[in-house]
This record gives sequence, C-alpha cells and structure tokens, in this order.
Amino acid sequence: MNARTPRPPQDLPRVPTLRDRRAQEGFSLIELMIVLVIFLVVSGAVFGLLNVAQLRYRSEQQVLDAVQGARIGLDQVTSDVYRAGYPPLNAYASGVITMAGTYPNDRRVAVPFVGISGGAVSMTCTVNTTNPTASTCAIPGPWDLIIETDLNPEDGAAQVEWIYYRIANPAGSSQCTLYRGQGPKTAGGNPTALTGSPLGENILNRTDGTCDTDLADADNAYVFTYACEGGAATCTPDKITEVYIELQARPIYRDLQTGQVGAVSLRGSARRLNPGQ
Repeated sequence: MNARTPRPPQDLPRVPTLRDRRAQEGFSLIELMIVLVIFLVVSGAVFGLLNVAQLRYRSEQQVLDAVQGARIGLDQVTSDVYRAGYPPLNAYASGVITMAGTYPNDRRVAVPFVGISGGAVSMTCTVNTTNPTASTCAIPGPWDLIIETDLNPEDGAAQVEWIYYRIANPAGSSQCTLYRGQGPKTAGGNPTALTGSPLGENILNRTDGTCDTDLADADNAYVFTYACEGGAATCTPDKITEVYIELQARPIYRDLQTGQVGAVSLRGSARRLNPGQ
C-alpha cells in the first residue's frame, strides 16, 4: 500500500473574537457616559481654578487701588510739609514785616503752620502733641492741617499760598475723604474757606469703617500728630517741627472671596526744612 503524501492544511476562515466585534461596533453608551462624566469633572475643576484666580486678581486690584490712593495723599502731604514756612519772617529786614506775636497777614511771608481757634486765625493758641483734647487750637488737629508756603518762588510774584488739608465725609457717604484746598494768602482772609478737592478717598477713621472726627471719642483714629521744637509737649503752631501722617485706606468693594473689607495703613513723617520765625 503506497503511502500518500499528506495534504497541507488549507487556511480556515478566522472566527471573530469578542474584541473584534466591539472594535467594529464602537463605544457603548455606558462607556460614552463614563467619558462624559470624566470630562465634566476635569472641566469643572479647570474653570473653578480660573474663577478663583479671577476673583483673587480683582480683589488684589482693589487693594492696590486703595494703596495707590493713600500713597498719593501721603506723598503730597509730606511734600507740602517739607516746604512749609517759606519764605520765613526772618528772611526780611527788621521792620519790613513784623509779627509781634500775632499772625503776619503779609502775603510775602509764610508761617509754617497756621493756627485756628474759635474759627479765626490765631498764632497764640497751643497744640498738645500727646493729648489733642487739651489743645486750644482747633487746627492744627488730628484731622486738619493748614500749611503756608510759596509754591512757586521763582515766578517773582512773592505770593504765599495756603494749603488746607482736612478729613471729612462727603454728603451721602459714611467714609472719610482727605481733601486738599489751595489758594493765595490774603490779608484778613481765612484759609478754612478753602473747601478743596478729594485727594484720597475711603480713608478709615474708625474700626467700624465710618467717618467721625469727634475728639471725645477715643475710637477715632488720628491722621495727623505733631512734634514741637525741643521735644516740648505743647507749642504754638509756628513751633511745630514735624508732622506724622497715618492714612488707613480701604477698597471700595468687599473682597469677592471672603466677603470682608480689607484695609491698608500707610505711615509717614515730614520735617519742615525752613527755620522758625
């Protein structure tokens, strides 16, 4: 019996597997839902981070605006105090302009700081540097300051200007505003008539954020405090040598994240450079 050569096996058709059928059919509804849920979770986390970053930026921008406003006010007060009292009385020959313990009305001469008592100019009232309630001067005071100086001595006009700083709350607002008024010194005039324009807004004066300039209330923070010649506790306005300024400012709006109202505090001091009378 002759041996027969075995026939090579013929290629049999491949039976599709479960994986092949799924690849042809695509994703199931459950798989799509799982992917969609994951996408929504990741997207929500991303947008949440973006929202937090945006709120933080807006809150920090409000604080920055408050700092900038207070800094402008502080720098302006400091600059004016440096120039206070120019030109002084002793810059003129004896007998040309006399003071004799009273206020020199001559527009050519400047006292460093003007005193106000009883609504009128007084250079004999006293400022108490440690206890403003004991001062006989209403101005200079914790919230008011009047400076005299020639702002433009090179113009040849020999005209001294009054510069009036005051803290007050505008109508319809409970917040303090720092005002700066400026005008020419005139014989018989009164610098408190200078209403001025806002220099710094939303200035804090009390812990509750309201504006109150009552000396009898110990909770009212002082904006201006003073030092006298020789370290004396009291002196007349023309003997003030240094002014200390503290401006506490708050943003206009509440913090968008915490709902609280932040605050910044800027402190500075300025010593008049011109000699006393």
